[in-house]
Amino acid sequence: MSNAQFTEATSADPVERAIARRVTRILNDPTLDRTRREAEVKRAQRELLEHRRRQQRQAQLAQQMAAAQLPAGYQAQAAQVRDGRLQVAAFKQRTGYVWLDVGEAPSPIHTGD
Repeated sequence: MSNAQFTEATSADPVERAIARRVTRILNDPTLDRTRREAEVKRAQRELLEHRRRQQRQAQLAQQMAAAQLPAGYQAQAAQVRDGRLQVAAFKQRTGYVWLDVGEAPSPIHTGD
C-alpha cells in the first residue's frame, strides 16, 4: 500500500485533486500488476499536464481579450480562436453582439514532453 502524498491533492483546482485521488487509488489497487499500474499513472500524468496547458492557454486568451482595443462603447463578452486568430464577441447597447478579430492567438504551449 502506497503512502505517497501529491501536492495536487491540496490544490484549489478540483481537476488536479481528482487526478491525485485517482493516482492514489491506482497505487493502492492490489488487482493491478506493475505494468498496468505504470500505464495508468502515466496516463494520469499526461491528463494533468494537458489540463495545465489548457489552463495556461485560457489565461493567455483571457489576458489578450482583456487587452484588446475594441471600438468605443463595446464590451468584450467571450472569445474564440478561429484559424489561429483570436476573435472577441463584443456587445454594445442598441447594436448587439459582433465578433471582432483582435489579432493572432497565442501559440499552443509546448513543454517538450
